[in-house]
Amino acid sequence: MTHPEAPLGEFRFSTGKSHLRLSGWTLLILAPIALFLLAARGNIDNLTGNQIAIGIFLLVVIAAMLLNFLFTRIDVYSNALVQKRFFSKHAFYFSPYMRLYIARWRYGLLNLTIGKHTAITLDDGYHYHLPPAFRQNEKIINVIESYLFSHSMHMLNQTYDTDETLNFGAIQLNRRHIVANDTVIARDDIAKISVNQGKLKIYTKNKKGNARIRSSATVHLDKIANFRLLCRFIGLNEFAEPKYFYRIKRILWFI
Repeated sequence: MTHPEAPLGEFRFSTGKSHLRLSGWTLLILAPIALFLLAARGNIDNLTGNQIAIGIFLLVVIAAMLLNFLFTRIDVYSNALVQKRFFSKHAFYFSPYMRLYIARWRYGLLNLTIGKHTAITLDDGYHYHLPPAFRQNEKIINVIESYLFSHSMHMLNQTYDTDETLNFGAIQLNRRHIVANDTVIARDDIAKISVNQGKLKIYTKNKKGNARIRSSATVHLDKIANFRLLCRFIGLNEFAEPKYFYRIKRILWFI
């Protein structure tokens, strides 16, 4: 939930929509205006009152959409995100109890990958989604994760030390077990945990004590809350490069 009385904190930076998406959506929004003017060219005197009224209404609606899209931006503070539009402003204040979900993906064709897309979802009882249309989502993630490390980590450590279960969305864990997508795995049975192509995989030990070839549990990273904090408890490098976190979505699924 939002807390209007809470301080925003230190201003970090401001970011707008991706230039490529901005250009594409601008053209898409302006297209109906161009089509209407093209259809009316030379026939303005023959337009009925209803046609003129509908045309004016469409122009006003499209102009409002365009202004709202062009002026949308995110102001990033150390304790909050403020999303500003042409007609409105909304603030999401960070909380030590909030959950950060990150979806990263690229499109793949054969051995090629195209583009990098990052979407952010914050949830502390109030759901806030930041689509991949903004230019600096990775920098926004860094600010949010810094807040979580400063305000949530001590609380999580205390909970973990009392052998209570920590909830990271699709993964829950305590000192004895990890639950991944409802699969319960004893911590002593885990041989290794790896992250690649947007998936976390847990491998258990075989009879010889080595890691099995097939993973015992697989979880998509976009289903895991506060992933960087989770890394502290499962022996992964929380400072690993995001290039391993991107899920590959095949343009043609069969190649």
